[in-house]
Amino acid sequence: RAYHPWPLTYLEIDGNVIKVLSVSKDYSHGVDDELIPPGEIVHVHKGDVGIKTLDGRLYLKIIQPSGRNPMAMKDYMNGAGKSVFVVGKRIK
Repeated sequence: RAYHPWPLTYLEIDGNVIKVLSVSKDYSHGVDDELIPPGEIVHVHKGDVGIKTLDGRLYLKIIQPSGRNPMAMKDYMNGAGKSVFVVGKRIK
């Protein structure tokens, strides 16, 4: 149990449950960020997915879709991710 990664973060988007294993944080704000509610996808570009937070943006790096192995966000976006992560969608 010493090597069990705890606590974990999960996202739910369009009924897909995705385990988040690694992220990076950007504290800078975009031009219209004060108009966007937290939890909304604000950036998708070549495997980079940015989610609006209260004090900046969170970028997903390594995820694990349900029933699959952990993978880099870039690899997921080359496959099924293009239809799951779309700018303007809300994450639960």
